[in-house]
Amino acid sequence: MWSLAGNVHYELTGLPPGAVPPFGRLFGLPTYCDTRLAENERINFNAGDNSISVSLRYEDYLKVENPSLGAFTAQRGPFICRT
Repeated sequence: MWSLAGNVHYELTGLPPGAVPPFGRLFGLPTYCDTRLAENERINFNAGDNSISVSLRYEDYLKVENPSLGAFTAQRGPFICRT
């Protein structure tokens, strides 16, 4: 798994690791989304704070962010999303 090291999260976004939402364009950064995430009707993510989460329809996320789609994860099994 790839992640930013040290304080790079904070330097790029002003947010701590785990709090960065999947909207790179808010920070002038590209956004990449694995196509397997489409296996879920809804996605859940932190919204700028580690104690605040948002649930959004996957299709709506694509419309709002328009991320670059690709195969970025290992093929280990289906994503599990519980609401």
